[in-house]
Amino acid sequence: MVNEELIARNPTAKLSFPRKSGHDKLPSFLDQNAQQCLYQYLIGLKRNFTNDRNRSIIFMFLYTGMRTSELCSLLRESVATNAQTIVITRKGGKQQALPLSRELVKLLETYWKPWYGRIKSEAYFCTKQGTPMTPRTVWHLVSRALQQAGIEGVSKQGAHVLRHTFATNLVRQRANLIEIQNLLGHTDVRMTQIYTHVTPESLRSTVNLLEGTMWQEDLPYAE
Repeated sequence: MVNEELIARNPTAKLSFPRKSGHDKLPSFLDQNAQQCLYQYLIGLKRNFTNDRNRSIIFMFLYTGMRTSELCSLLRESVATNAQTIVITRKGGKQQALPLSRELVKLLETYWKPWYGRIKSEAYFCTKQGTPMTPRTVWHLVSRALQQAGIEGVSKQGAHVLRHTFATNLVRQRANLIEIQNLLGHTDVRMTQIYTHVTPESLRSTVNLLEGTMWQEDLPYAE
């Protein structure tokens, strides 16, 4: 209207509009088909130290949602498979105990049992020489696994996409949002809420919840 000379000045010129929060950006994650492709690739790997370690690293991300820095700082003494618990160091140095699923415990034991007494290292995930894994090395091994599994479009994101997949899977299983926040180590629940993104499948499942709730008989004109 200013350009058309209908008004003298723009009444909204000095108004400040809220910027889009970084929390609003939808994270990339692996859908069910991609997860199955990754699983098939991992279980098909030849059994040796490197493959067993890399397989365990990827499943650790998928089953716990931990950050790469938290995984790299994980100590051998912090992993109690008998108690199905690990203790990780969060941002700021705060320690937190996380539960391990029975499936993950079995996978971790296939990694460490053959090598526990043969490798001298305080780090839980390390090289065959005992050197702790670095975030860069972990990023490369995850990216390579995604590529080898034939998963396109997310390999450059490394372990981030696995953390996002962990959270998305929990949301899809209708887990409590506050509990997901705690597992991810988020200080702000708004960071966790980005995982409540919807998909056509989730919308359909939600609508289908209404079936059979309003009347007990089939509609007389329904075929």
